[in-house]
Amino acid sequence: MKLLHRSIDWTPPEPQLEDELPSEEGFYDGEVPEWVPSDRSEADDERSRV
Repeated sequence: MKLLHRSIDWTPPEPQLEDELPSEEGFYDGEVPEWVPSDRSEADDERSRV
């Protein structure tokens, strides 16, 4: 019961960033990468999921 009580009262630590976040201009500046499908066919994907 003590272990259960400690696990209920436990508060996880908040994540801390090592560096600061980039500014909006720095984050959104530049070209947006375009997704390009791979050369594999959809049939290969279906077989790998089974």
